Parts: sequence; structure tokens; C-alpha cells
Amino acid sequence: MNEAMQKMIEELASKLGTTAEHLWEVLCKQAPINSLCLMLASVAGFVGLLWAFRFVTRKTKEPEDSHAEWEDDGAALAWIIWGITAIGLMVLFVGSIPTIVTGFINPEYWALKQVSP
Repeated sequence: MNEAMQKMIEELASKLGTTAEHLWEVLCKQAPINSLCLMLASVAGFVGLLWAFRFVTRKTKEPEDSHAEWEDDGAALAWIIWGITAIGLMVLFVGSIPTIVTGFINPEYWALKQVSP
């Protein structure tokens, strides 16, 4: 860590009424916690996306003895909304992978990124 970063951490620690060493220790301990929460949120999002896929499929599929509950424009709109949501969540999932890995593998780097401007 360079001197400018050390000075920034010391200033932040003094504003919080603690020492720089304690602040750094807390930040390093927070890294895996943050990564775990982000990973659980990603899993929950994926499960929700899977549930939504099954729901839209069930509503737009035509049973053998009758018509689908959502037909034509309703079915197309449901699939478009699901597709846009899926793309957005996948971008978020992929974008969160480096943060998750960094928090578990290199918590000091994660902590450094939190305090750097």
C-alpha cells in the first residue's frame, strides 16, 4: 500500500474514532461477508429467473385439450419481459463474479478498492 492510501485510511479512521489498523482489519473481515451476500443474491436471482421461466412457459403452453392461458400478444409480451430480465440479470451475475472471487481469495485487495477513490 502506498503512502497516499495509508494517509487516506488514517484520515478515515480518525473520522470514525478508531485506528487505521483496526479499520483495515474490519475491512478485510468484511470482504468474504460481502462476497457471500453477493453470491447468495446472485443465486436467488437465478432461482427467481428459473421460476419465472417455468411460470411463463406454463401460461403460454397450449394444453392438449384447450388453449393457452396467455396467447398471441400476451405471450409475446411475457417472453419479451422475461428475456430482457434474463439478459439484465446475467449481465449483473457476470459482473459480480470478480467481486465475489476477490472477496474470498484476496480480501486485502477488496478492502483497498473500498477505500480508494
